[in-house]
Amino acid sequence: MATHGPPKVARVCKYCGITFFVQAWRTRDPNKPPNACCLSHRKLGTTANTKLSRIRNEIVDEYIAGKSTSQIAKDHNVSTAAILYQLDKADVPLRAKGWISKEAQTNRKTAPSGPESKNWLRLPDEEIAQEYLAGESIMSLAVKYKTGWSVIRKRLVLQGVTPRPAGFSKHHLMHDGCLVQSNLERIVHGWLIRHKLAHVTNPRVPWAVGSRQQRGDFRIGAVFIEVWGVANSPKYEWDRAAKTAEYRKRRIPLIELWPEQLVIRDFSVLEHWLPILKLSRQTESVIYLCSGT
Repeated sequence: MATHGPPKVARVCKYCGITFFVQAWRTRDPNKPPNACCLSHRKLGTTANTKLSRIRNEIVDEYIAGKSTSQIAKDHNVSTAAILYQLDKADVPLRAKGWISKEAQTNRKTAPSGPESKNWLRLPDEEIAQEYLAGESIMSLAVKYKTGWSVIRKRLVLQGVTPRPAGFSKHHLMHDGCLVQSNLERIVHGWLIRHKLAHVTNPRVPWAVGSRQQRGDFRIGAVFIEVWGVANSPKYEWDRAAKTAEYRKRRIPLIELWPEQLVIRDFSVLEHWLPILKLSRQTESVIYLCSGT
């Protein structure tokens, strides 16, 4: 098949290495060879690199001293590709990615840690410890103060508070005689009371696991409520996945609640289920059951 138009010549971009095609007449002038594949790379060979070529030795010295190409580019207000081009022109071998200078390593080792560090996250540590001792979980505190659970755990240790094992929370005896097993469950219990929903706390689930019976957090008629409040326990995650699978397998209605919702009093999930819960409560023979089957 015949081709139309002037012949084209393959060239290799000296900035990114890709092959591109230009019209043959553009390669006639040896002083101005087309070595850039696009406009942005063409500019590297004009404005930026014309300026940088004058200070190439300074760029090389900065790079050898330990500065990264991105930091040098930021200091000179150019792209990283322009800096790489100048280093290539100076025949400077590039360091491996992620390399850190000995000076930077020494600074890291000698830099102050803990509260003396400039990167130390400022949190009300004493208040966090008091809330934890009052029954708040590490997960709920992490959500409240917008940080990770490991940060809260470290702050508790610094305050001399021994964190409870994963899954163990302070129990709360409510004014109606119900015993809930965490502060998050106390929040859910308060919502159920306000909406006058007959409920069972710590109900047995309809299936057996080994020689013991698993329990849920709440039950309203046929609807179960689970509050997943532990985040740093692989065993808890495994149990949660197995438990939800059983609910799904047996087609048991399940409401799942998380610390991110309860800490900020987001009851939208419960509000969505409220019409169904009001129908389900009619199956309970008493107003409030603090434990049962």
